[in-house]
Amino acid sequence: ESYQQGESYPQDESSFQYDFESKSVVSSRDRCIMVMCAISLLSFSFITGMMSMVSLTFTLKYPLIFDSTINERIINSILIGELIGMLFFGLISRFIDKLTMSVVSSGISFVGTAIATASQGSTTHKMFWMMSICLGVAGFGLGGHMVSAATLLIKAVNNFKTSKKRARVFILCSNLPLISGLFI
Repeated sequence: ESYQQGESYPQDESSFQYDFESKSVVSSRDRCIMVMCAISLLSFSFITGMMSMVSLTFTLKYPLIFDSTINERIINSILIGELIGMLFFGLISRFIDKLTMSVVSSGISFVGTAIATASQGSTTHKMFWMMSICLGVAGFGLGGHMVSAATLLIKAVNNFKTSKKRARVFILCSNLPLISGLFI
């Protein structure tokens, strides 16, 4: 049977046009996860950036004791703790819920940072050793932040329909907090 001009063709399932520009289906839970990940990455950036300023203060306060060796030990303890934390939390991320992992890593970094702030020793050298150990623990928690925040953020952002909006929200929630933590 032939179709005359003006008549429409019958539509089957393969001829439907998908509307990719429609509104996103982002739940309030996903929005809370995005905010939580941004705050988590902001705290990561804040703690690591703050140590460079604290090192300058220690150089002025303890000019004879706080030398480049102790400064390097403190900075390396955070870095090594972050790397071990990323590996550990990355390996167990298959077995633990990401939100639970984020809460646990936040608790570890909070406790490590609080104890490092209150660290003291019978001598100044012992105080810096205590601070190095505690900042290594805080770095372990911060490494867990990176793993859990990245995986949660990727899952939450995937609910946006357009790739442009996905990319914008991901950058807003990940790169912006990582950069601005030092300035805050």
